[in-house]
Amino acid sequence: MIDPHPDLTTPVIRGLGWLWLCLFLMNAGWAVRCWRRDQSAAGAGKACERSSRRTGLLWALYAALLLAIAVLHFVMAERPSAFWFRLPEAFKDTVDELLRNPVAYFVLWLGAFGVPVCFPNWVAR
Repeated sequence: MIDPHPDLTTPVIRGLGWLWLCLFLMNAGWAVRCWRRDQSAAGAGKACERSSRRTGLLWALYAALLLAIAVLHFVMAERPSAFWFRLPEAFKDTVDELLRNPVAYFVLWLGAFGVPVCFPNWVAR
């Protein structure tokens, strides 16, 4: 049976692919920054050198993962029914259950925005 309101359509999957690609570019840029900082801090000592290189490598691996997810979205966009990279149904059901009441939605988001305003030092720890 055809779902009249699918949760994933080709434009949605492509849009998410662009989002993942932008995230990849930002994280790849950060990895390059860490790596270059390592090159410029070569005279600062071994600990600084190893730390920057390790950080750059970890960011590069994370960026590669984001690129793989972006490519997955672009490749699988034409067949939304076969797209397997979805949120689990249990998660979606829990969020729907929690946020379907307008009062609960308002209180949750008021807390989400109010806590950082009222307790900035606690949030920024």
